Amino acid sequence: MESCGGTNYRARAFQRSGHTVKLISPQVVKPFVKTNKNDANDAQAIVEAASRPSMHFVPIKQVEQQDIQSIHRVRTRVVRNRTALINEIRGLCLEYGIVLTHGVGRVKSSLSAVIASSDNELTPSSRECMQDLYDELLDVDYRLKKLDPRIRSLCRQDERCKRILKISGIGELTATAIVAAVPDPREFRNGRHMSAWLGLVPRQSSSGDKQVLMGISKRGDRYLRTLLIHGARAVLSQSRNLDNDDSRWVGRKKPRWVITKRPSLWPTKMRGSFGRCWLQGMSLTMDHTQLLPDTQCQAVSINERKTIASLLQLILMMVNRSYRLF
Repeated sequence: MESCGGTNYRARAFQRSGHTVKLISPQVVKPFVKTNKNDANDAQAIVEAASRPSMHFVPIKQVEQQDIQSIHRVRTRVVRNRTALINEIRGLCLEYGIVLTHGVGRVKSSLSAVIASSDNELTPSSRECMQDLYDELLDVDYRLKKLDPRIRSLCRQDERCKRILKISGIGELTATAIVAAVPDPREFRNGRHMSAWLGLVPRQSSSGDKQVLMGISKRGDRYLRTLLIHGARAVLSQSRNLDNDDSRWVGRKKPRWVITKRPSLWPTKMRGSFGRCWLQGMSLTMDHTQLLPDTQCQAVSINERKTIASLLQLILMMVNRSYRLF
């Protein structure tokens, strides 16, 4: 079947009836559609695509995994709505000459003080509007706080999550997201295969003997990839304060990259360096790697250079460990 809304349920129902079910992504079916699009041509394209020996299929999610994924989807929407609400509050206050600092806690405390104060240009109408927005922010924040304990409870009940939690930079949120996104780790040959599925490998545009590697493909689950990136950044930021294998590994990395703060200059060459990191089996060799001459670059701190150089490799290591501990 072509993977779309509701196919996981139908696939499980067909499996209970004794059928072998395979889900196929619509993006790989599209090239096999002949001429016009209709149900008959779509069905023929699905059959022809599924008959290819090298075709990759979409794993079927179980009910437990869909439960975890549903909570993550709801939580993502609540966080997005809270961010939009805070931006709206800060924008409206700015029109009255009131500047609120960044951060959820600071906005709540500052807005409460602004509403109670009479030393500003808020009118009774605008003050009532701000009070409504403040109450809405409290309600959204309360809903978010109710979801986090549910995720922690699901994490404590799953043995796979407990094993994945042993990896530095992975907490309850990332562990449950990995379990929900990966129905069966046996679908992957190794950790690198799983990294490619998450879109952490460079895109290729090669022809003949000319090999061109670009930025990471960003295919797969964007939400899970974001959590892994934040986890790796947390490990890098705390590496100086810890004494474990990961912190010592980060300390041994002494990149020779000189990174410019002018975005128009460095991304193209940086992609090639990331591609070399992947092809060399996650062993970063940066002896010959200098993106731009020193005269064209602005100096950045050592910590920033370490972050640029080690972030991708650390994410790949986290994925590889998650695959082995599954």
